[in-house]
Amino acid sequence: MTRDGSAEHSLLPDGWRIAGALSPDSEGEYSGALQIWQDTHLRCRLVCASYGKDEQAAWARLRSRAEHWIWDYQSRPHTGDTVFGGL
Repeated sequence: MTRDGSAEHSLLPDGWRIAGALSPDSEGEYSGALQIWQDTHLRCRLVCASYGKDEQAAWARLRSRAEHWIWDYQSRPHTGDTVFGGL
């Protein structure tokens, strides 16, 4: 992840991308949010709190959560009978 949360050298499935931001609180604990996009559609927003004082480790944890969310989403059948609402 870059400092602003955009994915570099992504191993995400084709058409998926993640973007977000982390920032430290007054005690140095990183928190933030990540958006998960499929093509041009925003599919999910993940929010994290207190991911530790190591910025790179916080990005790794948040990216892992996003990858798991995508894997879970792709593992479910999608019949086309449901529609995502706007986020």
